[in-house]
Amino acid sequence: MVEFDSPYGAAVAKWAGPVSTGEVELEIAELLTWGPTPERAPRLAWREGRIELVGLVESALGDDLFAVRLGSSVVTMEIPTGEEIHGKWILVTIEPGQLTLYPYTS
Repeated sequence: MVEFDSPYGAAVAKWAGPVSTGEVELEIAELLTWGPTPERAPRLAWREGRIELVGLVESALGDDLFAVRLGSSVVTMEIPTGEEIHGKWILVTIEPGQLTLYPYTS
């Protein structure tokens, strides 16, 4: 596990790849919980042993897959929902072992 900082907060994640600094890609294996939030700013935090992420659902990609904006970045998440969530701010919680960081390669 590694601790990391971003413009939106700090958290912990698994690290995959060679040691590096700079931009990373996030992979979320499984969400613990998700739901609407009154917050209107992107946020990433380590709270009570879990990762919290607040983002804006930008688009539906199909099959419960959504693009969620976290500031200037977009994170793809599988969100099991039967409702329309496009354009809504959501709060997701993630177990630390379910978030992996990879060095960004273009």
